[in-house]
Amino acid sequence: AAETTTMPRCISWNVQGGLTVGKVAVLTQAMQLHEVDIALLQETARLSPDAVVALRAAGMVVTSAFRTDGRSGGGAALVVRDSPDLAVSRIAVAAPGAEMVCATVGPYGPVCSLYVGPHASTAQAMGALDALIALPSAPIVIGTDINARHVSWCPALRARTDGATDPRGQALVAWLTKAGRLPLVPPTASRPGAGTTVDMFIVPPSGHAEVSLVDAGGTSDHSLLVLGGPESGPPAPHPPLRRRHRPILWESVDESCMARVRQHLRTVLPGLPVGRRSSPTVACAWLLRAILEAQNMLPRGPSRTEARRPQIPRQDAVGTSSKAWDFWRTLH
Repeated sequence: AAETTTMPRCISWNVQGGLTVGKVAVLTQAMQLHEVDIALLQETARLSPDAVVALRAAGMVVTSAFRTDGRSGGGAALVVRDSPDLAVSRIAVAAPGAEMVCATVGPYGPVCSLYVGPHASTAQAMGALDALIALPSAPIVIGTDINARHVSWCPALRARTDGATDPRGQALVAWLTKAGRLPLVPPTASRPGAGTTVDMFIVPPSGHAEVSLVDAGGTSDHSLLVLGGPESGPPAPHPPLRRRHRPILWESVDESCMARVRQHLRTVLPGLPVGRRSSPTVACAWLLRAILEAQNMLPRGPSRTEARRPQIPRQDAVGTSSKAWDFWRTLH
């Protein structure tokens, strides 16, 4: 029987336009949902301090590389769950026209995130891949976007009838054959809006595994690729963060928050003044209101259509503030 390499469960994602706090939330949610320890990111640019803080708060360790040629954008990063079993040892490697981060991660072995932008040449893209497999410990997984399209994996090219080809895609197929590597791609386009696939994992021939997609919720044009995840069809879009067609009942929110805060403060701090407009009451009420908004539990009035159907029950402000209050109590 042929030898099989066990692939680490990991995510590869072109975050497109730099890594922000909102994208960190999408990433960490996907890592938790799919039980992934490693994320290979492209187009991270220079990581913003807020994004680094958000990653650390989520229990992640980040290693990054960024462009040094004066151009904006680009960049690559390796995000690993912070754990004693997942020690990260960076491997020094570089190639002109490419940004890459390569490291050995705990028991998984060497992995790499590679980005080659469209302004780089095809020779530079193939040279970056040559540099990786020439390492003494070549990566067992390369999560990459080198902007290469081919009919083997790009739906947009397959749909064309004029026989158009992408020179970089042709060069990548030739390189994969020469290097003895496999491209692992999702079943549908990794860029749903454009109908194209440029994101993939490159692995040894013994490392075949399924690749599934996770929708980026509008934070990036690229979906997240999950290696070792369950086979799935097109990603389901995220629900909207806020239903703007239903007005928020701010008066009900404020009154309910005030009442609940006063009740709690009287219990835990009997000597504290807890009048309706005292500073502690107002401050705590605003915090509770912020939690309500962050958890999308603000009570809302009827939309114009629903207003014509009064029999439909409405969310109760006291009920939703109780849910937020329970959530807040768990944080303390």
